[in-house]
Amino acid sequence: MYALVQIALSLLLTATAHASEQGGRLSLVGVVDEHGASANQQGLRWMVDDGVEASEWSLHLRATRQQHSGGATASNHSSRLFRAHSLQTVHGSGSQQLQAEVDRLLFRHYFEGVTVSLGRQPIEWGAGHFWQPTNLLGAFSPTDLDTAYKPGIDAALLEWSPQELSAVSVVHTASPATQQNSTAAHYRSVLGVESEFTLVVGQVIGHKMVGGSLESSWGTLGVRVEGRATQRQSGEQSRLWVVGAQYQFEEGTLLDLEWYENSRGAEQEHQLLAASSDLLVLSGLLPQSSRNLLGVSLSRDLTPLLRGGYMLLASRLEGVGGESHSSLLNQLNLNYSLSDESELLLSVLVANGKEAAAAVPQSEFGDLPDTLTLRYQYYF
Repeated sequence: MYALVQIALSLLLTATAHASEQGGRLSLVGVVDEHGASANQQGLRWMVDDGVEASEWSLHLRATRQQHSGGATASNHSSRLFRAHSLQTVHGSGSQQLQAEVDRLLFRHYFEGVTVSLGRQPIEWGAGHFWQPTNLLGAFSPTDLDTAYKPGIDAALLEWSPQELSAVSVVHTASPATQQNSTAAHYRSVLGVESEFTLVVGQVIGHKMVGGSLESSWGTLGVRVEGRATQRQSGEQSRLWVVGAQYQFEEGTLLDLEWYENSRGAEQEHQLLAASSDLLVLSGLLPQSSRNLLGVSLSRDLTPLLRGGYMLLASRLEGVGGESHSSLLNQLNLNYSLSDESELLLSVLVANGKEAAAAVPQSEFGDLPDTLTLRYQYYF
């Protein structure tokens, strides 16, 4: 950590010595759930970007203070699985913690037709709006509220553009938690004016994966399909795919639909425990435990400064007696723009479904508490 601080300070001093892009974000978050548990968090992200000729570097430092009572803190993003070193320091324990970390520390060099990036950086793949099967190294959850900056992973990334409308990416990263390296390649090509096609292949924490996506649009209607096949270390094979559509009505309302199917997911309640214990689920690389889910979202500008959004996730499982039970997750978000640099978010999450019995899950969302979140963000 001492060496890390030296590097970070050196970069910051270099940046302040001449013109560089500097900025940041201040966030204040408060959360309370139906059981009376509460949490508040104050966060600061400082970003510095600079470069010379064909090289550039980027540094994101993140500091948070979090206090909670009666409930657990937020879970870590799956990207932490691919960090060779935490580059993080934590002070305090119990209900209050102070944390500082390097979220991005990246050096990039541009050769003729080829770009090489080394360090902690985000890898953004996938065409799905709720779930992204081809985002092999981690994706946001459909309910995540803070998606402005995807956490970085420690990786070497090579990008090559063989043609004007196509690109090839190859990434290699380590995972000390599993003691296995991961390597993946991604190909992207634009087809015509309104379509895009991707292919992905890789070996992630010992599992072989291959997949692809196709998305296209006609006017205000967009459609997409995305999937991957996985061969696990045990030799077992599985498939994960999504198909979705998006349509914007004339008055501005945006409707989004997406169907999710995981061949290894649970179809019956008694299968949920094994499905939720899967390493890919525990690490966040497999987003849900059920075999099938439906995602629906509606969003629109209510006023020039206020935008509203509603999302529904639905799962249906068969019980011991053969009867079917639904589990629903509802999320309502209101974003209000206070100025060009600041915004206020109010989010309400309501989940229902059968609750766990003897610590054994009985539904996809039944154990999630209803929560209310209020967040203020200021960019500088």
